[in-house]
Amino acid sequence: RCGRAVPVYAAKPQRAGQPVAAMGVTTESTPKLRWVVFGCGGVGGYFGARLAQQGQEVSFMARNQALAALKKHGVRIKSICGDATVPPEKLGALIDTGCLGSASGNGGPAAKQRKTADTFEADVIVLGCKAWEAERCLAMCRPWAGPNTLVLPLQNGVEGFDKIRSIVASWGVGRALAGCCNIVSAIQEPGMIRHWAADPPYITFGEFEGPSTAKTQQLQAIFKQCPGMAGHLEEEAMPKIWEKFAFICSTTAVGAVSGPVATQDVIGNTPELQGLWRNAMGEIIALARSHGLKYDDAWLENRVAMLKQAVGATTSCSRDLWAGKPSEVDDLLGSVVRMGAAKGVPTPVIKKHGLKYDDAWLENRVAMLKQAVGATTSCSRDLWAGKPSEVDDLLGSVVRMGAAKGVPTPVIKTLFTTLLTRERLARAESDLPIYPLLEGQKVLGTICNHQGQQLPATSTLAQKTADEYKRPEWYVCPMSSCILSGGNCEVPPGVEMGWEVELGVVMSKACHQVSKDQAMEYVGGYCVVLDLTGLSVGFEQMKYGLSWTRNKVSHSFKPIGPFMRKGQIDDPHKITLICKVNGKEVTRDTTAKMKFTIPEQIADASALTPLQRGDILLTGAGSLGKLQLGDLVEGCLEGADPKFAVRAKMVAAKAAL
Repeated sequence: RCGRAVPVYAAKPQRAGQPVAAMGVTTESTPKLRWVVFGCGGVGGYFGARLAQQGQEVSFMARNQALAALKKHGVRIKSICGDATVPPEKLGALIDTGCLGSASGNGGPAAKQRKTADTFEADVIVLGCKAWEAERCLAMCRPWAGPNTLVLPLQNGVEGFDKIRSIVASWGVGRALAGCCNIVSAIQEPGMIRHWAADPPYITFGEFEGPSTAKTQQLQAIFKQCPGMAGHLEEEAMPKIWEKFAFICSTTAVGAVSGPVATQDVIGNTPELQGLWRNAMGEIIALARSHGLKYDDAWLENRVAMLKQAVGATTSCSRDLWAGKPSEVDDLLGSVVRMGAAKGVPTPVIKKHGLKYDDAWLENRVAMLKQAVGATTSCSRDLWAGKPSEVDDLLGSVVRMGAAKGVPTPVIKTLFTTLLTRERLARAESDLPIYPLLEGQKVLGTICNHQGQQLPATSTLAQKTADEYKRPEWYVCPMSSCILSGGNCEVPPGVEMGWEVELGVVMSKACHQVSKDQAMEYVGGYCVVLDLTGLSVGFEQMKYGLSWTRNKVSHSFKPIGPFMRKGQIDDPHKITLICKVNGKEVTRDTTAKMKFTIPEQIADASALTPLQRGDILLTGAGSLGKLQLGDLVEGCLEGADPKFAVRAKMVAAKAAL
């Protein structure tokens, strides 16, 4: 537990829309320190850039593509608190971690041998890595530690602080602080960080023991002057760090199991999910109090309000789990289980029902599980496919019978509550917003679907006009090749690009072989999509009857605009799509000229392949034009709120490493 400190400096938040500080501005109260930031991800990249923007000397430790991007472009931020670019010449040293190895972080001979003429004593080392990487990353940071160095960890979790303190103490120089941060951000591309929730992001920090020192007060003064962020120097840092820990654990537990549909605003505004989230929070709050730490009841209600406002936000741990990447789940949820056991904080278990159940039966089932290679239950498969399932008849019945018999079933109840959201969506009993890039699997695009259109006669094996098509013709683009509005379309070397702007139809639930009469029941809403096309690779292939894959589905060729609910468009067959290049309008197309209507397209596409929630059908473009590197292309609907527009910049693709 941290000791009491002198009065805390209050950080003035930098709000979105306010002017950002000029580069290199420091004052007598905010000296210029030397910072080493390990990592240029959503945390290290963002806060490191804001510090450099204020005028601090910031060196990044990175490797591979991130290092190459920093050397070429510096660090870039796209943020609700204001965009920023810190060019390479305004950064300190760029340290290649690939050359440092992973020797022990105990300050022994291996660490000392890595000190060279290029190393220096950092005033502050910021750990922007994942929690499970902290020990390895500290080993690489050791050469930059000196007698007065502060180590500021920004990982999620609380269990690793003892390890960090122990490693830094073993160096014989410097000392560790307690720290964490609050930000919703991610890498948009190497060297570019996208920040879309938490306004402003902030760092919470303080001493582990005793009052704050002059050095930590210097850090607070610096954070106060940084644009687009805040710093909270706490008299007792650990209670605030536990408060964040409880939030991130509970939100990850509910969100990760419920799936990408359970964004933070959905958790906050869905009674069942919020109730489950509150239960999880209650367990961790009890654990914090068992450690003798303060947790104000008002903090919980503040977090509920934050949940409801965090539209589209998810935890990095949830995103890693969904993507099949290594995550902090053990550092978060695993640590709660371990600390609960150590402190004697009860962990609920499923008690036996009143019927006979031999213990041997359980062990027999374990053996069967191990042998059932590749087997899944039909209920699981239905849930994964977004179809109505038996989850209520199975897990729901356990919860109801347990309540009737007075038998606690917390694990089953937890799982049932999280899966109930998916079930309600499958049964069209919920109207949650749809996030195609998180929930969808694919984009299906129609070819030559506007009346009067004609494929280029010189570039196709068989010349065709729209009138000759008897049914929609499709190409399929995986959702992994799509990007959010505001991103960059990376153009491969030598490829000539073209613009098309189209209406995207977003599916609300899974369907297969749907009739035209029922098709619109499966539409959740719409979005504007830039169907960017490689002109010099696609049509050339078509001369030989080859597919449209290379010219349509290359990475970043499908920028997708924000989701519009179905009711926000009166008639999707009577709207005007506008395309602009560098601010100049280049076309106006109307969906009234579509050869195949949206119901006809859905019926045909669902007969071709099962459609999932979040999948997008592109209804076709009426025009096509050429683009150059550096062009900014934009698509929008006439009369719609500008926030639903889609934008992308044409940039040269990075060379493979």
